[in-house]
This record gives sequence, structure tokens and C-alpha cells, in this order.
Amino acid sequence: MTEEKAQIAELPDKVLEPILSKFAHCRGIQLTTDDLHTLRAEGKRCLLVNTLRTKEISGALSSYLDSFPVENRTHNKTFQKRSIWHQPDNGVRPHAFFSCMQANGPVLVLNTAEATCTNTVYQVNFINDLSLPRQKAIAVSLQSTFSQFSAEVEGRSYGSGALKMEPSEAKKIALLLPDSLSAMSAAEASFT
Repeated sequence: MTEEKAQIAELPDKVLEPILSKFAHCRGIQLTTDDLHTLRAEGKRCLLVNTLRTKEISGALSSYLDSFPVENRTHNKTFQKRSIWHQPDNGVRPHAFFSCMQANGPVLVLNTAEATCTNTVYQVNFINDLSLPRQKAIAVSLQSTFSQFSAEVEGRSYGSGALKMEPSEAKKIALLLPDSLSAMSAAEASFT
């Protein structure tokens, strides 16, 4: 949802969560709260309505939820998977995001904004509790020619020049890291 739609619906901030809806919205190796504020100001879809953290559904929120016809909610396959249809997120935030398909090779974006993402973006959780500098080292290494070539070997290329990476393939990407970090690999991340 956009900021404008949220304002028109008069939705309270407590039910609006930041979401990365498109990988193209990332502008570097970190997604920050400033990035999300910019996306909101630019009218991008970067807000997720989630009632998980609210105890009372009334007023504008109730009106907004009621605007979804019961028949549509009943037949929506995604809504059927949830115990409460308007709680699309479990509140767990990934450490980073990974591009599913990119024309310029894979990219890892660190989630310093504590956002969630749509299912068009992979969530990454580092298995070991890695420090931010170590996470940045992995993200930067993925941009090297060495790691980009490794990704091409592991992933699948499409005629349009796009490279598709499945989580199991992404874990196999070779990284170039400083000696102090050389024991790390992409396999230390859990992709979902």
C-alpha cells in the first residue's frame, strides 16, 4: 500500500509495517529507515497492513478491512493459509534481502530498517550471529566479479539476460573475503 492510500483510509500507524515490495526499490547494500521514508514520500508501495500488533479493530481500520468482500476473502488462496486473514506477517524480520532474479547478477541488501518483504524477494537470515561489518563484507563480496561469475555458474540464465537464483544455488556462491573473515561463506545464510 502507498502512503496516500493509507492516509485516505485513515489507517493508524500501528497497523502499517514497512515492506520491501520490489527489489528495485533498494539503493545500495542496506535498506535503511531513511530509504523507506523516501519510498513513502515517492508514493511507492512500501506499507503492509497487519493487525498482529493491535488489540482493537474499530473505526477506520474496521472500515478498511470490511472493504474486502467476504466472498473474495473466502476464495483467496493466500488468505486461506492464515488463521486471521488480515495478519499477513509473523513479525519476524530477516537480516537481509536477496534478489531472486536480476539482470546485473545477485545482490544482498542488509535489512537495517527492520522491514519485511513480499514473496518476490528472498529473506536471508544469517545462521551465526554475524556482526554488521561481517554482513557488509558478504554483501560487498557478492558485487565482485569473482562472486558474480560464481553466481552465473550456480544460477540459471534466461534469454533476456536475467539470472535466476534459487536459495540452494545462492548458498553455493563463492565469496572473496579478507583473511579475518575467510571462514564465512554464503552457506552461513538461511534463505527463505
